[in-house]
This record gives sequence, structure tokens and C-alpha cells, in this order.
Amino acid sequence: MELILVPRIGQLSIQVTDMTHYVHGIHEKVNETIISNNAKYKALVDNHRRRMVFEVDDLIWAILIRDRFLVGEYNKLKERKISPREVLQMIMLTKFVFPII
Repeated sequence: MELILVPRIGQLSIQVTDMTHYVHGIHEKVNETIISNNAKYKALVDNHRRRMVFEVDDLIWAILIRDRFLVGEYNKLKERKISPREVLQMIMLTKFVFPII
């Protein structure tokens, strides 16, 4: 949430300007606190995350999600796991090319 300055139409009282500076200060402190707490939480969660690093020629199990099926072919009872397949090419750390058939 960003606070914007209202254009001055006349002279504002000193109390109003002091209050706006005070509210802006509180807003900045809260924003910094949220950012620092999120960084601490992310660091703690990342310690428990298991890194999956696969190389070419490794065998992996693929689980297809609903978005990967053509319209009308998805059935919740249909098997979505593909038996171990060999990684043919690694595009990124989490994206691989492997044969489906």
C-alpha cells in the first residue's frame, strides 16, 4: 500500500503536516518489518527444502497435472504417473525433456 501526497489547495496546518509525516514514518517501519520477517521466514523454510538435481540419463517419475491433458481427456481416475523415464535433455534446473511413450 502506497500513500500519495495530496495536492495543496491552501495552507495546511502544522498539526496536519506533522501527523502525515508521523503516519508515513509508521508506514515505512511496518513495511521494513514485514520485508525483514519475510526474509527470515524464507531462510528458515529454504533450509528444509530438498533440492532435486537431475542429470541427463537419470531416471525420473513424471506426474502429469490436469493442465497437461487435452480438453476432454482428463479423468480423475486415469493414471497420471509415468513409469521411470530417462532424462534426455535438461532445459533448466526444474525443466526436463523425456520420452512419454
